[in-house]
Amino acid sequence: MTPPEKHPFLLFTVGTQTLALPVEEIERVAGAAELIPLPEAPPLLRGMVNWGGTAVPVVDLRIQMGYSPLPLRSKHRLLLVKRKELFLAFLVETVEDVVMLEVEPLGFPEEALSLLPGNFALPRIGKTEEENRILCIQNLETLFAMVPREIHHGAEQISSREASEA
Repeated sequence: MTPPEKHPFLLFTVGTQTLALPVEEIERVAGAAELIPLPEAPPLLRGMVNWGGTAVPVVDLRIQMGYSPLPLRSKHRLLLVKRKELFLAFLVETVEDVVMLEVEPLGFPEEALSLLPGNFALPRIGKTEEENRILCIQNLETLFAMVPREIHHGAEQISSREASEA
């Protein structure tokens, strides 16, 4: 029997949860000090960050996951990601480490699955051998699905404007 395949994941915290994102889906990790606040923006949109001359919206995952917003601290980090031609940055509380995880689907009973909305993306779990931890694995698909369409649309407009100016 072949041992389960392991993949590198970045561990980060949002509220009381430790989450994992595949390393290859992250373009850059930056300090939250780079965040430029936007007056009158909805609470979910914490501001923008300048990424190589591109204005990138910063989404607060705490708010999207049901936690209250926190004042920015030096330990907070931005996970800068790109999906297709759309750039976003996710504000997270801490970045812990890069670890190798075995990935498994999250086992839900069939009757529970029928109660979920059709667009609900089931998370996967990852297991670490060293600490015997089970972590909720995210991917860009699930993180982008958490972001309201208006923020996607604004980011698309910024990206297309900057591409035409280049």
